[in-house]
Order: sequence, then structure tokens, then C-alpha cells
Amino acid sequence: MFKIIIRSVFVAAMTFATFNPIPVHAYDATTKEAVDGLDTRENQTNATQYEMGRLNISSSSYVEFTSPGKIYGTNGSSYLDPGDKCKITQVKGSGDAEQIYVTYPTKKGSVSRWFMRNKIFYTPLSDSYYKIRANGYVQAYTTYGRGTTYGKVYPNDICLALYHKGQSTLIAMPLTGTNNYRLCWIARNDYNSKFSAIAVTNGLVSESEINNAASRYGIGKNTNAYAALKLINSKYYTKLSSNKNGINIFLFEGVGNNSSSGARMNAMCVIVDKGKITFINRNCSTIPDYPFNPKKNNNRDMPTLKDGVYGFTTVNHRSQYAALNVSNAKVVRFKNKNSYYNSTAEGINVHRRSSDSIAPSSSDWVNSAGCQLIGKKSEYITFIKTLGIVDGNSVTKYKTKKSGKIVIDRTYADNYLKNVGYSTGAISMIKG
Repeated sequence: MFKIIIRSVFVAAMTFATFNPIPVHAYDATTKEAVDGLDTRENQTNATQYEMGRLNISSSSYVEFTSPGKIYGTNGSSYLDPGDKCKITQVKGSGDAEQIYVTYPTKKGSVSRWFMRNKIFYTPLSDSYYKIRANGYVQAYTTYGRGTTYGKVYPNDICLALYHKGQSTLIAMPLTGTNNYRLCWIARNDYNSKFSAIAVTNGLVSESEINNAASRYGIGKNTNAYAALKLINSKYYTKLSSNKNGINIFLFEGVGNNSSSGARMNAMCVIVDKGKITFINRNCSTIPDYPFNPKKNNNRDMPTLKDGVYGFTTVNHRSQYAALNVSNAKVVRFKNKNSYYNSTAEGINVHRRSSDSIAPSSSDWVNSAGCQLIGKKSEYITFIKTLGIVDGNSVTKYKTKKSGKIVIDRTYADNYLKNVGYSTGAISMIKG
């Protein structure tokens, strides 16, 4: 899902008593300001959670837009002219590395070429955005600042809100009778007054459960850690609904207690068990001690577990103590910082660290050669006790088998991963 870093909070949408407050999950491309997930009114009122959606761009589901200017493709020679009517049929990469495959008109007929998304749109098209429902007819325009009219949004149309720019807002509106969307601009006043958010009616956890957990664990509502808790419902409910009454473990990288590139305690682990948040720890990690050094993995290319939803089962790590194994793990393996590829791995475990510090470069051991680390060394017992796989207060072999789902999410980790040394392309592959 989206989101990079919360930079600051801008004044949110106006309040109208007849409409739900609209969550501003959008950047302002003029001021470079953003609110990540909640506007200021929601922070004050603990408002309901809201549904999110994606464009799902594919060869059978395209997105229309009008070129805002002369924009060159990645090959350096092909270009869009201002006003060209275009279709996006593929997206690859993420963040600043995201590229879009655009079909556009030329004098010799239509052609398709790759373009850097950030030359045209401010935020990634592969991310998730809040759904908003039109409460009446709304005029759409081709470009920022009300260019040529570009059709209308109809009452009850479900759109996606991407970002604001000055007094305009970029939305994705559905094309009637298809699975396709049109990226268009509307007046920001219309966004404020003629749309309402769509409340989440189903979730893995309730709004009050999230707020109570945030309070118990000292997580402020204006933080990325709190926004990550919101993803449990908005991003993962559909994917995990079949396991709603089971155990779901979340590892959110980038929202931990220590963002130093020399530490591995920048992930937050959350256990959701039958609708209750039973455990949160922000001293976790989803990346290896030495991500680019195969020597630290018995000379095998070093794996980083990819973002996604996986199964887990109970195991004894190295036949010594209770841990979890990630099923059907998809990884990116690194020969070095600049050479990497997609792969799989069977031995990705969720376990205790040997030390609260990264292993010395000269050592024969590491805390992680691709495994997931939970808490500080002394905190691990709380994790396995909460899961119910051991008895007592000692880290022992498991007594009870458990299984469920585990989510790896690095929505908020781009800057941290870059500081650790991952390239933009590597981050895109890990999150893809």
C-alpha cells in the first residue's frame, strides 16, 4: 500500500453534518504536505475506519488520463504531447522507481511505451487509496486547475482519492459498465462537499480495539505506527477474512523504536487473535544483519523476505526453542548490493535474536540471515507465551502447535531501507 513518510498535517476537508468526514489519504503536490490515513478531525474524534481500494491496472483493466504536458518516456525519445488521451495497461516497480506502460496516439497510430510515473503523477498508482462515494454530479477536468471538461462523476459512483494540488484534487473515477478508471481532476471544494467516505463495516479488529491497544502501548495517533495499525483492517481485511477467527501476526517495518541503519529494531510486531490485539512490540526486524553479504549465510545468496501474506507453523528453531516457520516464503536474494533476484526459501523462521546488537562483521554468527526477529532478546518470551506455544516463563521447545497467517508490510520503510543500503530497484522488488 502506499504511503511514504508523514511530513506534516495540512488543514483537512471541511465538515458537513450530512456527510461522513473524508479521510485525507493524499499528498498536496504543491506544498509537499501529507496526512497519512487520517485528517485532523478524525484524530480528534476517533472517527470510523474507512475502506481503501486499488486501481488494479492490467492488460484487461486500464486507466485513462490526459497528458498534462510534453513528457518523455524512459527510452529518452518517445514522448506524450499535451492533451494526448492515454491508457495505462501495466505498472511495475514502486515508489520513485514506479513505471507505467502508456498507450498514446501518434501520427502513425497508437504506440505503447514505458514512462516514469513521477513525471506525470505525484503518488504511486500501485498503492491503495481511500474510496469516496459521490453524493451528486461532479464535473471532472482533464488537468490541474480545471482544464477541459472530462465527463462527470455520477451520484453513488465509488472513486479513489489520490492527492490534492492547490484547489484541485486528483481522483480515479469509474468508467460506466467496465472495470476501468479515468484519472481526472475535480475542484477541491467539490471533493470537500460532494463526497463521503465509506466506513469499514467488517474488520479483523474494531476501531476501539485499535485505539485501546495504541493507548496501552504508547502509540500516538499522529504516528506512522498508528497508521500501520489502521492497515490491519483497511489493507488486509479482505486478504485475511477467512482467518478472522484465527491468529494473524503483522510485522510492519519502518515504524519501530530504532530507525538507525546500524540497528535492527525498526519493525512493529502485532498479534491479532480472534479480533483482539494481544501483543505489540516495536523492537523487531524483517531484514538480515548483513543484507548483501552471502558470507554471513554460509556463502549462499542472502535472502530478504518479500512483503506479503504467508502462512506460519510452529517449529523449534535449530531444534532448540519454540519459533515459527514462514510457509512458501518468497524472497529477494542478494549476491551483493547491486546484484539481486527473486527466489524462494524454506528456512525463514520467526525467532529470538542472539544479541540486541547486530553481530560484529568478523563474527561467525548473525541474529538473522533472512529470518524475522521479535523484540529484544529478553522480550521474546512474551511473544511465544502470548501465542500459547510454550508454558512458563522460559524460552523452551514448543508445547502446543499453532498455525495462522503472518503479514510482512514495509509501507513505511522506504527511507529506512535506503539508509540500510537497499537500492530503489531492490526496494521495489522486495515490496512488489
